[in-house]
Amino acid sequence: MSYTAIRAMQKNNAEKYGINFPKQPDPIHVTARQGDMEQKALFFLRDRCEGLRFDPEVAEREKTTGRLEGTSAKKRQIPFNMEKDIDRRCMEHAVHRFMKTGTAADAFDVFYCYLEMFMGSYHTSKHMIELLSEFESNASALLMKHRDHYSHSAYVFVLGLSIYEANEYFRGVYKCFYNIENDNAAAHHFLEYWGLASLFHDIGYPFEIPFEQVKAYFVETGKQAAETGKEIKRQMSPNIAYVNMTDFNRLTEAEKEAVANQSLYAGAVTIYDLLAINIVRYLGDEYKLNLDTLKETLKNKPEKPDMFGNFMDHAFFSGTVLFRKLVEESDGHPLNPAHIDALTAIMLHNSLFKFSVANYKKNDKPLKPELHPLAYMLMLCDELQCWNRTSYGRNSRNEVHPIWCNFSFDKNEISALYVYDTEEQYKIELFERGEKPELKAYSGMKKGDFLADIRRVVALDKINLNVGVCITRASANRTTYLSDSNFLHLQNFAVALNGRYSGKDCEKELTDKDMEELEESFGALSLEYQLSNVAQAKKFAEYLHKLGCFYTDRPVNFEMLKEFTEDHMIVVGPLEHLRWEEEKKHMGWAYGNSYNELAKDKNESKFLREQFRLNNQIGVEYEDLDESEKNKDTEPMRLLLKLIRQFDGLRIYRLS
Repeated sequence: MSYTAIRAMQKNNAEKYGINFPKQPDPIHVTARQGDMEQKALFFLRDRCEGLRFDPEVAEREKTTGRLEGTSAKKRQIPFNMEKDIDRRCMEHAVHRFMKTGTAADAFDVFYCYLEMFMGSYHTSKHMIELLSEFESNASALLMKHRDHYSHSAYVFVLGLSIYEANEYFRGVYKCFYNIENDNAAAHHFLEYWGLASLFHDIGYPFEIPFEQVKAYFVETGKQAAETGKEIKRQMSPNIAYVNMTDFNRLTEAEKEAVANQSLYAGAVTIYDLLAINIVRYLGDEYKLNLDTLKETLKNKPEKPDMFGNFMDHAFFSGTVLFRKLVEESDGHPLNPAHIDALTAIMLHNSLFKFSVANYKKNDKPLKPELHPLAYMLMLCDELQCWNRTSYGRNSRNEVHPIWCNFSFDKNEISALYVYDTEEQYKIELFERGEKPELKAYSGMKKGDFLADIRRVVALDKINLNVGVCITRASANRTTYLSDSNFLHLQNFAVALNGRYSGKDCEKELTDKDMEELEESFGALSLEYQLSNVAQAKKFAEYLHKLGCFYTDRPVNFEMLKEFTEDHMIVVGPLEHLRWEEEKKHMGWAYGNSYNELAKDKNESKFLREQFRLNNQIGVEYEDLDESEKNKDTEPMRLLLKLIRQFDGLRIYRLS
């Protein structure tokens, strides 16, 4: 796999700034079980997104003034466009890490990179997506049916990148729809707005979960209903509704002004009015939509669920909540029509298109990509992504779900082979003998219902889709530990860990003011250095496992660990140094033989000297490091022991 952009940057920086930057393209070994999907997504990020977020005006100004404007460990240390290229590599590696594990902790990195690159910062938006993860893991066990939507959204994002990369037809449709001729410019555009639609399409689920919990309390099915004779149908069960939504979603004057091309959305009073106008703009002729009727439908969705089969549509809340967040983060830049298109795709992706636009079970009018490519891709990927999702609901936990999916792409054809674990073979055999009720995902795929449902939603005449199933032994693709919490607040830990370098005493109880100061210091780092601190926090569970310890938020009958001993640090120090070393290698850092390799003649920047110092630690045995360097590996772990109590209310225990 080539990496043309980073090589171009190396040449540019050598010629213009006299900097022989030590980062080299590194081969990424594609995860075998996600082969073609991951490979296509990484190729998209490496080659098709060359020059992502570059600013030629800044580059010219740097050349003229001789002052660099890019951020690394500090501001003005590297060329601006080099920083943006490193950001892109961070996204690439985040995708690779996530595809290896599928865990929420690695999905976090994908969300983090996107928010830092396209929405200002993770800090200002973290509540929006952390709430989804926390709410699901805490509240969903009370539901009849529910599966993960946090890692699911990251998978949907990656799948969309791979389809875009592999499918020439869709690329052509997308370029035509947005009138973009240049391939790289089109890829940059797709990454930004597809990322917006895919990563945040389910952030409204915290509104749907309480609705489903109330119904789950009343609805009895199966054996319970037969024994009590009190089966209550879904349509008859008590439910909740969200009132006063019109006022809540009313557009302020500032919000109206924050939308570019305001004439397109004339007459919009609420956020869902604005999105209804956009839906009719694209789909009105094809589906004979009436704007006033659609506005009324959207108004009634949260307030009158009985009109919609007693279902609450999380997509409604995802679209409206995200609109407000985009305006908040716009920093004076108006939201362009593509932002509204992404929000429209989110609004359409669940039940609105199926039942209120296309009436898909009666009419044969699946959505064509030419009508709304972002909505098309979101609905396609959302339907396809049903593997490796944590089951929370009572019924969902008893189902048989695919553990992964092998994708292959050939021209304009997609083949998806869903893989089931042999450990579930006994359930499958019971089902096939008629001794067990239908196994929804497996039986639907075997009988063709799964593919038929997708065909009713999205047009597959130009993009052919094949679906198959196989049963095999699950590979040990996840490394898990006893340490467990509902959601480890990774960014808080990363901020505090970095605070050691700012002179802040992070071992005391941190106040809100302390955290604000630490956030400011952390925000001054480049994305690469921020993720480095996040990676330290994520490794804590593994290090505890090596020490025969674990953390939990539950009261357990084990001895509590109050501090680390020197013996503990003898184990942890080398592990942390190895993690740091691997991180640097993966980002392309290389060992330097002399300072002159990094700086020519008069270029004596502190940044290059620091690079040389760091490079010379790579490959050095831990025992050969001086004590100050060893402390950099051990002190973060000592600090995490204290921070974990403050941020998550966790305690650390010895296994024996």
